[in-house]
Amino acid sequence: MLSGQFLSELDDILYEYNSGLLDQAQLIDRFSQIVADLPSEDQRSGAHILSEACNQDSLSSRCLQSSDLQRLSVLLPWSTYTLSQNGSIGNLYAPSKRDKPGLLPDPLVSKLNDLIPFAGRRVIESGCFEGCHTISMAIHGAHVCAFDARIENVIKTLSRLWFYGLEDSATVDCLDLEISDPYAKYAQTFAPDNSLYLFHCRGVLYHLTRPLDYLQAMTMLKPEFIYINTQVASPEQADKLFNHELGTFSVFHYREPGRSAPFAGTQNHALWLTEEGLRRALDSLGYGQILFSRIGHERNGLRSEILVAK
Repeated sequence: MLSGQFLSELDDILYEYNSGLLDQAQLIDRFSQIVADLPSEDQRSGAHILSEACNQDSLSSRCLQSSDLQRLSVLLPWSTYTLSQNGSIGNLYAPSKRDKPGLLPDPLVSKLNDLIPFAGRRVIESGCFEGCHTISMAIHGAHVCAFDARIENVIKTLSRLWFYGLEDSATVDCLDLEISDPYAKYAQTFAPDNSLYLFHCRGVLYHLTRPLDYLQAMTMLKPEFIYINTQVASPEQADKLFNHELGTFSVFHYREPGRSAPFAGTQNHALWLTEEGLRRALDSLGYGQILFSRIGHERNGLRSEILVAK
């Protein structure tokens, strides 16, 4: 795991480089020195950051003093970090998860933009986490209405938007889907003129105790497209039947660690739909046109990615 000291030294080097005090050869030399001081198991991560810093077209950002960037990166409980021309913002979560900088724009968001261009369109983002996908959609020209159940994620997303100069491209609200209705929140904004282009739901549905109610709320806002990226239960995992007005669904009762864990729902359990159940629910709600779909095996099981339209 890359240490806070390493990231602090990295910020100093990037600040000097972007202030014109170092050329790229000096940047590489200084960076190579601090990477060489890392434990051998961390040197690959350090080298990856060097590659990103030298080869990727980094985003512009506010030019903060290195000491201010360091403070910003420890003031909040960050679980991911991103790079810019003026340093990094955020922090690592763990050696095995979010241990490399988040790419901006995010590759899956860019892929989605290739299918349904965002420029000038209005998007709802469900579960903005720390703002990486919010920023990615804003980079592609969307105006994003983002929300998250955790107030700390709202503040982190606002901070990251501000750092990259994109604060006018998004609004961010605190909304817990277990106790609040997104339709009630956004109906006055979108429903009257059907102006919602995309409902973007990545990594949220499988953390909910009432996923079918949430799908209903999404469709009531009448988006042109719905994008869902979620864990789904395999037929073998599904351990109970759940009766809903949309029908009877096989679900997996999943134990959640609760509010204190950054990558979890706010309750102590969640219901995972099967892939068949997810598609059937969307079809019954009027979103049966599948524009793109993918299902694959990940560390926690089956993961479904699907883009649908009316």
